[in-house]
Amino acid sequence: MVNEKTSGSEKGDSHLSFRIAIWIFVVMYACIGLSGYILFDFQKKHIKENKQKELSDIVTRRANRIVARRKEFLHEASLVHDFMALALYTVKNTKYRTPELQRTFLSSCLESIKKSYNVSRVLLTDSEGKVVLSTEGSNAINNSIGRIAMPVFKETIKAKRITLSDIYRDSNNMLTMAVVIPVLSKDYVKDDKTGDVSYAIIYDIDPYRELFPLIQDWQTEISTAETFLIRSEGNDVLYLKDFHYIKNSATAFRLSIDKNNRLPAAMALSGKQGIVEGYDYRGVPVVAAIMAIPDTPWFIVSKLDKEEIYKPIRTFARLEGMIVSLLLAFSGTGIGLLWYRKRAGIMKKYYESDESFRRIFEDSPVGIILVDKNQNIVNVNKKFCQMLEYTADEMKKLSILDVTHPDDVKSSIERNEKLFENNKIIDAEKRYITKYGKSVWVKLNASQVTDGKGKALYAIGMAVDITENLQKQEDLERNHAFTEAILDCIEDGIIAIDSEGVLRLFNKAMQRFHGITSEPENANEWTKLYDSRFNLYLSDGKTKMQRQDFPLFKVLWGDDVTNMEMIIAPKTAPSYTVLATGRMLRDKKGNEIGAVVSFHNVTELKNAEKQWENTFNSMTDLIMILDPGYKIIKVNKAFALKMGKTQEELVGLTCYEQVHGLREPRSGCPHGQMLADGKTHECEIYEERLNGYYLVSVTPLLNTIGELIGSMHAAKDITKRKSLEEDLIESNKHNESMVKDLNILLKEIHHRVKNNLQIISSLLSLQADRISDTNFQNIFKDSQNRIKTMALVHEKLYRSSNLAEIDVAEYIQDLSSELFYSYNAYPDAIELRFDIGVVSIDVDLIITCGLVINELLSNALKYAFPIGIKGRITISFNRTPDDKYMLIVSDDGVGIPEQCDIKNTESLGLQLVNDLITRKLKGKIELDRTVGTKFTMIF
Repeated sequence: MVNEKTSGSEKGDSHLSFRIAIWIFVVMYACIGLSGYILFDFQKKHIKENKQKELSDIVTRRANRIVARRKEFLHEASLVHDFMALALYTVKNTKYRTPELQRTFLSSCLESIKKSYNVSRVLLTDSEGKVVLSTEGSNAINNSIGRIAMPVFKETIKAKRITLSDIYRDSNNMLTMAVVIPVLSKDYVKDDKTGDVSYAIIYDIDPYRELFPLIQDWQTEISTAETFLIRSEGNDVLYLKDFHYIKNSATAFRLSIDKNNRLPAAMALSGKQGIVEGYDYRGVPVVAAIMAIPDTPWFIVSKLDKEEIYKPIRTFARLEGMIVSLLLAFSGTGIGLLWYRKRAGIMKKYYESDESFRRIFEDSPVGIILVDKNQNIVNVNKKFCQMLEYTADEMKKLSILDVTHPDDVKSSIERNEKLFENNKIIDAEKRYITKYGKSVWVKLNASQVTDGKGKALYAIGMAVDITENLQKQEDLERNHAFTEAILDCIEDGIIAIDSEGVLRLFNKAMQRFHGITSEPENANEWTKLYDSRFNLYLSDGKTKMQRQDFPLFKVLWGDDVTNMEMIIAPKTAPSYTVLATGRMLRDKKGNEIGAVVSFHNVTELKNAEKQWENTFNSMTDLIMILDPGYKIIKVNKAFALKMGKTQEELVGLTCYEQVHGLREPRSGCPHGQMLADGKTHECEIYEERLNGYYLVSVTPLLNTIGELIGSMHAAKDITKRKSLEEDLIESNKHNESMVKDLNILLKEIHHRVKNNLQIISSLLSLQADRISDTNFQNIFKDSQNRIKTMALVHEKLYRSSNLAEIDVAEYIQDLSSELFYSYNAYPDAIELRFDIGVVSIDVDLIITCGLVINELLSNALKYAFPIGIKGRITISFNRTPDDKYMLIVSDDGVGIPEQCDIKNTESLGLQLVNDLITRKLKGKIELDRTVGTKFTMIF
């Protein structure tokens, strides 16, 4: 009885202890839940504020990038303007250049622009928009500059300033921006008086390469992060950049502003700025930051899905709830264990019977699995089944090794043995294989489940799928490698240090510049490396740089560095000059984390400046550069020597005091005229103080935006030339009189020679009439024709205004007509054709060619076409590719007999032809008997 009472008392005490434990469990559960809710709400607000600030910072930074890049576009365009203005000036003022050479030169200039700025094409147009030259070749000359680009072109011509178009699609449906650069006539023609637009240079900018990368990066990896570049078009929002989810949507996707008033892009065009909430083009709730881009019709909108913003806190809440639930579940299990005090099968019965634990077990967001000592699966929850794509019944028939990746089986066995032997909690990453053969990476946490005496019954493992996180890590590493590859392609050296001065990043160009190793080094190590290999100087080349002068440290200590000039002098190689530009590095919270500096090698540019300075000072003309207030900015050595002062002493003084000795500008001063109309002026003046005549040329100087900032004067001493000109004028008057008399005399000589030859021809004709022998008559007739050939030359010279040359085509045609008449040839029976490409030759050569044509044409008229046969005679006289003369006389008549050798013939005419061509003209004759007779003579 005593034992029964004692047992009952103990039983009552046990019930009381259990009730107290339950109440403690409930209170603890409520406190943890309330704390979790308060923490969840606090973190939700904190994340929202951080994301809004991040959005605001991102949109501001990207807008500033676009503004800066547009300024770079305009600066590059001004450099192109100066380059092409100089090229056109060179073409306009260079003598003895053919149009073909000029086009070749300008084409090479356009190709240079295309290559330097990496653009698809460059066009040179006139002021009406007609393409004059193109880097796309002659096929593009007649092409239009584009329907959309034409309004920009007209605006440029009207405003006479560089214009950058909006983003649009060209005729090939390619997204582009056009840069139109006017070239005024005053920019390249000294004597121009209008200053109108003469030409324009047009080239395209690829937004995908030059603009969109500036607004695509994010400080954190957010899958729904997206940035839009928009503008209004009528009552619509026009998207200028492709969406993440819709390809080729740039300039093709638009939405109505009125019908989509909750759209952040529509809010931007309606005047809203800053942080807004609404729905994007997919109808998904988003938070966005809006900002107008200065000097453009564009707005930039950066947005995040609301779901993405609160995703981390929701994941945290689920994980927190799971952990609390598991803690409470295990706590409840412990209470149950104290109450029931069962042995080996207590855990298994608890899992099978306890409905609340089974609910926690099944609904846990983490995969849970029970495995016995033999690697057999005892139980799994829904999450674990979903991860491996099995049902619970299917998995209970398998061992854990059946679903383990083959490469991880050995390590899995070892972990399981250690778990049961040492009762240690194991954290590991491993791979499972799903039912359909896909690999799944998990973060596994495993521990023992023991009975009341500490004997291991099962191993319980909790697995979290980390496949996506590993994939993100791989993507991050791939992006890092991609970034390093880009940096290594940049010719400028780039170097970065952390806040402690440790060298962290440097591209290949930096290694070439400075020989830096590929491992991180602290400040003392890499400064010692500099000291051992280099001498660093400031821009004067004399003052040695101290540690506080290094661009990296200046930036790290709070000073921005922009184009800081320094000289790097290797101890074993020539020195070079670089421009350093650096900025502080900050994390997304604005904390300073380091500094980055780029080094641009400008040694060649500095050498070119020195060469220009040497050229400027070596010129014998007097040159000075003035500002709009007549003050001297720069003079060359010749000018300073003429003034009797040093170059430095003349800077800042007024030109009218130094050159003319006046207190104010003189009347008609070319600099004053240039200030009035902005054009080039040139005049000759006599300067008493310099005791001579000078040719003064004044050229306006403009800045990159076309504003007048001064002029350049070039004064050439023409005193001797003026004296020679006066002497030459007197001499020319005398020479003109002599030339006129000489021309009259030469004409009279040609006239008399022609008359004498005609008299001889008439005497031969009279003598031939008294001869009855036909052969003798033909001999006299041939001689008469030869004399007429020479007489015709003198007649042409007598009637010509040029006594040195004769019109070749007219002479050959007149000579042929005389021979047709002489031999009574009928034009309707014998056709005579001409191919005369030679325009004019000297008198001696035309007489020789006339005699040759006379003999060959006479032979053709006499022998090639017997009575009743029709035919054709062709006379060709042209230049060969090697600049020789080629004379061809051919007919399609009966031909010369094969036994006739033109080099050894009794015919006086052929002997004369052979001697004139081969001996006198040092040429050669070819005879072709294939069709009729063809004489080809080259000399």
